[in-house]
Amino acid sequence: MFLVDWFYFTCFHLIRAILDLLIVVASPVLVFLYGQKQGSKNRSKFKAVLITGGSDGLGAGLVQEFSKNENVKTIIVTGTNEAKLQKLEDVCKSSKKASEGRKIITKCVNVANEEEMKSFIDEMDKQHQIDLVIANAGVNISTIKDVYYCNSVRDTVKTNILGAMNVITPMIANFQERKKRGGHIAIIGDMQGYSSISYNGPYAGQTE
Repeated sequence: MFLVDWFYFTCFHLIRAILDLLIVVASPVLVFLYGQKQGSKNRSKFKAVLITGGSDGLGAGLVQEFSKNENVKTIIVTGTNEAKLQKLEDVCKSSKKASEGRKIITKCVNVANEEEMKSFIDEMDKQHQIDLVIANAGVNISTIKDVYYCNSVRDTVKTNILGAMNVITPMIANFQERKKRGGHIAIIGDMQGYSSISYNGPYAGQTE
């Protein structure tokens, strides 16, 4: 009986590993092909973009890429490091591909603060009519030295799950009010949801 259980267990995880590998390999290819097909048609739709977690990493990279697109007129960036946000704003404005008249608005705010996020998002949407929201903010808290494991889980949930909800929920309501025009929402995840490591349980469990 043990051998039978072991066999089915091994087969299940082997099949899942193969499927996960196919997803990892195929996803970038499909995204690239779709992007090539759509060309500038889709990119030109976005006039105002909101990106959270823009202090550094992927968020900062997204901000710099959008700043090169002449169709994007307003880029709104939030983060928790004011110095890095200011540096990012300066870099984007000094870029050779920076478009004249584009606004780059930075705000030091924690996505875990529901009231502050809603107030800021509603204000920005009223002024600029946001077309695209990218919920990118997230934290990766290692549990190697965490004696109280639940603290890591709680802090990660506040930012990675509730924080994302604090960003997209106000915008869903705003998009619905526009009816035909609407808008787009993108939520950034992580491949650790498919293949975690021993000390990253809370983070990996929230990214799948």
